[in-house]
Amino acid sequence: MKIKKEDLTTLVVMIIIIVALIYLIPKFTGEAITTIPCVDSDGGKIYTVQGTVQKGAAVQVTDYCIDEVQLREHYCSDNEFRVLEVEYYNCPNGCANGACIEITTSTAGTLSAEKPFVSVSNVWFWVVLAVVLIVLFLIIRKLKK
Repeated sequence: MKIKKEDLTTLVVMIIIIVALIYLIPKFTGEAITTIPCVDSDGGKIYTVQGTVQKGAAVQVTDYCIDEVQLREHYCSDNEFRVLEVEYYNCPNGCANGACIEITTSTAGTLSAEKPFVSVSNVWFWVVLAVVLIVLFLIIRKLKK
């Protein structure tokens, strides 16, 4: 299967546009975002406490369990724009009442988990997703011919 020059050009242009959008969109929207305060009642990404994020007067979201394990954690980003963000987190001991269940033990130590790759704020996730979609588009287009 040979890729035509036009398809390769289309792919390169689409990748350039996606990368430019990822870089430029926060710069265009930064003014509006900085004027609206973002406040998280649990102080950020605290998985063992159910928190509520208030973004201006109109937006209010509370952390909740999607199922017995997965938590939808809302928080304000730490960058200059203070954007309302969402992270899906797998609780090691289960999820209940909008927070991860804490297991207290007699031994010293803390439970921790790595930050998941699939996160709304992870730029690389969106770049990889966009490239995969473009490649699929080109493959489907080639198969239709």
